Amino acid sequence: MPQPQDDFVFGFVILNEVPISSSEKSKDEPSNIFKDDLSTTIFSCFKSLSSILLSKVKSYLNPEQPPPFTAILKKVPDGFFDISRLIFSTAFSLKLISLIIFSHFIIYNILNQIMQKNYYEQHLKLYAVKSIDSKGRIYKENENLIRSPYQRDRDRIIHSSSFRRLKHKTQVFVNTEGDHYRTRLTHSMEVSQIARTLARHLCLNEDLSETLSLAHDLGHTPFGHAGEEVLRDCMVKYGGFNHNIQTLRIVTLLENKYYNFFGLNLTIETLDGLLKHNGAIKNINPYKKILNKNFFNKKLIFFTSPSLEAQISSISDDIAYNNHDLEDGLRAGLFTIEKLSSISFISKLVKKHKKQLKNFRREIIINQIVRDLINLMVIDVIETTKKNLRKNNPQSINDIYKHDNKIVHFSNKVQEIDNQVKDFLKKNMYNNKKVIVNTDKGKIVIRDLFKYLLNNTKKYISNELLKNEPKERLIADFIAGMTDRYAINLHKKIK
Repeated sequence: MPQPQDDFVFGFVILNEVPISSSEKSKDEPSNIFKDDLSTTIFSCFKSLSSILLSKVKSYLNPEQPPPFTAILKKVPDGFFDISRLIFSTAFSLKLISLIIFSHFIIYNILNQIMQKNYYEQHLKLYAVKSIDSKGRIYKENENLIRSPYQRDRDRIIHSSSFRRLKHKTQVFVNTEGDHYRTRLTHSMEVSQIARTLARHLCLNEDLSETLSLAHDLGHTPFGHAGEEVLRDCMVKYGGFNHNIQTLRIVTLLENKYYNFFGLNLTIETLDGLLKHNGAIKNINPYKKILNKNFFNKKLIFFTSPSLEAQISSISDDIAYNNHDLEDGLRAGLFTIEKLSSISFISKLVKKHKKQLKNFRREIIINQIVRDLINLMVIDVIETTKKNLRKNNPQSINDIYKHDNKIVHFSNKVQEIDNQVKDFLKKNMYNNKKVIVNTDKGKIVIRDLFKYLLNNTKKYISNELLKNEPKERLIADFIAGMTDRYAINLHKKIK
């Protein structure tokens, strides 16, 4: 008698049989057409797979390898197994192994497409953004067999030139001031880490939250918000400037890496999240002026609320920059740990860790205070969001889009702490004389560069680009894309 043993064919667990001697074979057994044991084994594998498909046997992969085979079978259209039965019975009756292989190839590809559409997202909540429901991209592309659409978006952002330049752009301190202060790049990575934690715990789309977090600051100018303020003033007669809208220009137009389109051709869901980073858009006029065309072909709805994944990215940004600015400010000596104690809740953390000053360096104490504060805020967001979800009971992503208010936010108590931190930072850091001196220098650089480029446009911008858009908009693109170092060096060169 043949001895059963487990085997794998194209990733599926099947029941295989050890070849038996020719004397034991039935004359009617289709495998008689083979003369050697290896061929018999191959044929038995295909036959066993076909019997699983035709009988709908529940065969599971290991628990760590979702989705199970039965989850895939649920997606198979009615009539599929009738077609399979006809193909396999024809193959067996004609004793044509080539037809069996061809049939299996077709079945494998169909099941593979069904499986890839899920991208291991069966654990996500009903109201999460899912790859299977994606609205696609502005320019149609084939799906990838390895990565979900949102993983591909993330990878395109990471490999973009705009993302790499963030390492030399100011968060608060000008990039040339020190090696350990945050830049736009490290800030974006820290936002991404917090967003992944929140999305994973809430069973939302972790890949999309990460993508939005990494991309949200691509449109920032050199010299931080001070640089944006000046560039906005320079562009007031030419359609204005906004770093959030500039991010959309970058990912839809300015990045140039592909044969068939400009931009990164990100998914509609990613574009929607970047568009509504701070909530639904009530006034679309600035977007029309800066994007300069109905690029989205009505695939994006400006007035609806953002996805929960986008809301997570937004609040992760809030958590990251507040707490890490506190850390950078303390390290830079702009304020002391004692002064930080003026925030009532933080004073409790200071008392808790100040006892360790005799045993540990000051930098470690600072790190522990900030660490506890981040942990408090993350846990609070999770608990508050869960309460909101129970209260509103959304059943689909459309319920999230239709909801008037944000679902992902702080509790009232922690929101008050967050507001106190913002007020403290504004007074003691952003308006600190040492910071203002450098940001004022950055403002002069931006203003001088804009004036110079208005009169020397063709020296830096190609005629081909000037045919399609006003030179002022192209100059804004050029300046916004500069790093702090590049802007400073170019300013020295033109003087």
